Amino acid sequence: MSDAVPAFSNAVLHFDDCAKLIYFNPELPLTLGYDATAFSLMPITGLIPELTPECIAALWRQTTVEGSARLQGRLVPREGGQIPVDIRFGRIQSDGQTQLCACLQPMVASSEAERLLQLVVRTTAKSTGSEFFRVLARSVAEVLHVDGALITECLDFPTTRVRTLAYWTERTFTGDIEYDLVDTPCDKVIKEGRVCFYANRMSERYPQDVGVESYLGLPIFDADNRQVIGHMAFYDSQEMPASFYHKAVFDVFCDRASAELQRMQALRNLQRQERKYRLLVENQQELVAQLDQDGRFEFVSPSLCEFFLRDEASLLARPFDDLIEGASQRHLRACWKLLDSPPHRTEFEHRVSDARGVRWLSWSLKASIVHGELQNVVAVGRDVTERREAEEKARRTLQELAHLSRVSSMGEMASAFAHEINQPLCAILTYAQASLRLLGGSSNESDEIRHAMERVAANAELAGNIIQQMRNFLHKGEPELMETDILALLQDSITLARVELRDDDIDILLQSEQPLPRVRINATQIEQVILNFLRNARDAMKAVGRAGQIRVMAQRSAPGELQVSVLDQGPGIDPQLQHRMFEPFVTSKSAGIGIGLSICKSIIEAHGGRVCGFNHPEGGACFQLTLPLTE
Repeated sequence: MSDAVPAFSNAVLHFDDCAKLIYFNPELPLTLGYDATAFSLMPITGLIPELTPECIAALWRQTTVEGSARLQGRLVPREGGQIPVDIRFGRIQSDGQTQLCACLQPMVASSEAERLLQLVVRTTAKSTGSEFFRVLARSVAEVLHVDGALITECLDFPTTRVRTLAYWTERTFTGDIEYDLVDTPCDKVIKEGRVCFYANRMSERYPQDVGVESYLGLPIFDADNRQVIGHMAFYDSQEMPASFYHKAVFDVFCDRASAELQRMQALRNLQRQERKYRLLVENQQELVAQLDQDGRFEFVSPSLCEFFLRDEASLLARPFDDLIEGASQRHLRACWKLLDSPPHRTEFEHRVSDARGVRWLSWSLKASIVHGELQNVVAVGRDVTERREAEEKARRTLQELAHLSRVSSMGEMASAFAHEINQPLCAILTYAQASLRLLGGSSNESDEIRHAMERVAANAELAGNIIQQMRNFLHKGEPELMETDILALLQDSITLARVELRDDDIDILLQSEQPLPRVRINATQIEQVILNFLRNARDAMKAVGRAGQIRVMAQRSAPGELQVSVLDQGPGIDPQLQHRMFEPFVTSKSAGIGIGLSICKSIIEAHGGRVCGFNHPEGGACFQLTLPLTE
């Protein structure tokens, strides 16, 4: 038997307008028990009593106007009795002759299909989900009197495995199972996407299906009728009649099963996404909120409620800035205004103080813009307390290193400073001794004594200034930013550096545009950077035995910036160190440890500036620092 058979075994008759029988199916006489010759000579009314001449005339008229007609009648077998049939009429042309064609279908099969459809529709009407598939499988199996019915969904694509949604066998449900399609009749149904009907001899085709004689399998397609997403199958230990497969009815079942299966799959996907979303939201460390266009909470994550020790109900519809301490609210409002402009995102940090102590939060805000209007804002907050504490610790470490560097520099300069201070002290001693001699003599040279004492005071002030500069340079304490005259700071730095440079026949030339704007800096730290640049310039020139001049230039560079450059006449920067010289422990000096320039870079960047070094086109090295000007 073929894999797929017609829905019903139809009989076909052709007759003319005089009701003379012209053609019939060869098997029809045998089915009814007639001899073919005798059957061909029978009047049509003897075969179908309802086809009287008047009825046939009316059928000719109806088919002329409408193209088709329908009649319910009775076939009369030779042995007697009657077979109800559904007859459909139409016209055909054969050998130039117009004939009336009648297609006969047994009413028994039609009634059974209608009864099956009504029963299944009635029993499944109020069912959904798993219950729908169980009711459908059981109802069809019981109406058709088969041993088993199953409905499946595909588990992969291309499909190799399926899972049962309902499995009715031996008049009860078994647990749902998964199975491979290979070597099963279901494989052809799903992979080829067509109906497979084995009315008998199933065990010959599939020996592993012991006790199964017949099988009907139908694919279940998706809404686009392109992809097989499951199938229905019915099997029995007895042969199935050819009329078992009611195509129109089973098409309805498959369409209904497809709709319900797709609904279930969509629901499962939605539930899976909801579980994933809830898992992410409930277990993430970040604080997540959605704000409306006015900055009020529309959604808050459990982590946000836990951090602020608030419940969800107390936060919803409240303004976001309720969680922000007063001093940071102005910053939040400024950031909120930035969301109206591309890229419609911004960040800010603020402090949170409560009974648990001080914590720091960093927020990232991203706006959703529709038709140019802000619709909502997603805010993601992270606890950055550890980072802020690490930054503060690094700042203190930098401060300690900078102070140690200044102490180290002053230790290296101690000999030169001792010589520098010794000169005014010797002058003080000389003038003081001369004043004593004048006071002890008989002469009254008040002008000479006054001059001597003035020189004592001047040299004492000079010595005090030198010592004060050393004390300022060595000052250890919390860095404080103050409005500073950069030109005066450069002059103080040069004064300290000249102490060492005098014996090396190296001079320092300060070049500056007038007047220079004031900058907001920590003077001690910037002085340390300038002094480091000057001493490095001295070391570079001294290493190659060159006397000469170091130039210090100060000027405005880009708008809102002040640039200070230190140029030497040494051999320049080693190309191998050009891109690494500001890294810690990188040095070209045999006795250096390589932290001076690293500390300089950290100091300048902490002031919001930049630092760089390069070989000057006219020779020597040039180190530059750039500082933002005070607004």
